[in-house]
Amino acid sequence: MRTHRNIKDRNESITWARNALKDPDRFVIMDTETTGLAKTDVIIQIAIIDLNGSTLIDTLVKPTKRKRMSPGATDVHGITMGMLKSAPYFVEIMDNLIKLTEGKKVIIYNARFDTQMIVQTCAYDEIDIRNRKWYMDCECAMVLYSRFVGDWSDYHNDYKFHKLPTAGHSAIDDCNATLNLIKFIAGAEITEEPVVAKPANKWWQFWK
Repeated sequence: MRTHRNIKDRNESITWARNALKDPDRFVIMDTETTGLAKTDVIIQIAIIDLNGSTLIDTLVKPTKRKRMSPGATDVHGITMGMLKSAPYFVEIMDNLIKLTEGKKVIIYNARFDTQMIVQTCAYDEIDIRNRKWYMDCECAMVLYSRFVGDWSDYHNDYKFHKLPTAGHSAIDDCNATLNLIKFIAGAEITEEPVVAKPANKWWQFWK
């Protein structure tokens, strides 16, 4: 274990988490599951919760054209193409997604990936995001957590990113795990003294 590289970054993560929980109406948490990780992959599940833990949407999504799933993706989230037969297409839930995220800070664990998958899905389904005026103001919980943990990477010259531990791996599971992570960070002590950088992915033990 090492001391945190910059205690100010850790304290800023704590302060951000506390402020978010004090003003829950400003935020929602989103997560997706996809057919894979490539540039041709699309969203097949999406969930959004609020900071009180209420589910706002939790649905499978049927691809319009793609007929296959990466075996590795199914191994992770357990979703098969057969499970998507009666699911809505992405375009059918877009108006609701826009309504739920409009004017909100959207917290996502690995926001870069999920927002890219939204763009890819819309492109694949020939949906014009600009026409629908869908803009999301995102906060990345993975960045927040990495700055809190303080595990430095000399190779990347930045804090290391860590996976989000979760009992399952559905979109709704990850939304709730992200909320629990925010609560954990908010409960940490703000200090000006150097702190030991704890190993990642231990916070979940407090939520058994």
